[in-house]
Amino acid sequence: MTFLAVPATRPAHLVRAFQSNGFSARSRALSAMLAAVFGTVAVCANAANVPSGVQLAAKQELVRNNASEVETLDPNLVESVPANNVSEDLFEGLTVTDAEGNVQPGVAQKWEQKDATTWIFHLRKNAKWSTGEAVTANDFVYGCQRLVDPKLASPSAETFGKFLLNGAEIIAGKKPVSELGVRAIDANTLELKTPNPVPFLPDLVSNTTLGPVNKAAVEKYGRDWTKPGKLVSNGAYQLKECKSTASSCW
Repeated sequence: MTFLAVPATRPAHLVRAFQSNGFSARSRALSAMLAAVFGTVAVCANAANVPSGVQLAAKQELVRNNASEVETLDPNLVESVPANNVSEDLFEGLTVTDAEGNVQPGVAQKWEQKDATTWIFHLRKNAKWSTGEAVTANDFVYGCQRLVDPKLASPSAETFGKFLLNGAEIIAGKKPVSELGVRAIDANTLELKTPNPVPFLPDLVSNTTLGPVNKAAVEKYGRDWTKPGKLVSNGAYQLKECKSTASSCW
């Protein structure tokens, strides 16, 4: 399988990421490359600072083998490492981790713990979807609720959903998704509640599985929302093309 991705238009955030530990966020740590089973990824990049006197090749591509076939590009459904590699190129969560594993701001520019089980995340006002629309706290509410919804039957629901208040009960069908411990205080402020103290929550939410999902795209295209030309993402790169002999690219 081969993917072609192009940089998203988010210069300010990309500059911050590149200045901290090189490609500081793991979603950018040489993640310009997307690939799958014995396939490769071709990615265009334009965020580097070129030293004076250095002549670049006319065609700028970085290619990486991603080891195996990805099962999906839906961030709520990804399970394998290869699929997560691609998901982190296309999507960005509340936080990211740098090359040394340290938590850094992602869509959330800052956060604080209000009490043992309540966290508040403040979103960047310049966070955008690939459509140009703003990424809001409600996009995270929708993504988290969709993750634990029994109708979706995500293989990652129990892994991540249990860290959110009422997540386990919702996954078991005992409570509605509306009772999940995630709430949009306003467009740029998100509240997460956990069933018990989770001191590593800022690290946990770097996983795009707990990230935002564009509700309009999902409702418009259904299962096809992750296909090229339909996928709405908020990460450093946008999906342009997918070629596969093993699947129809979902």
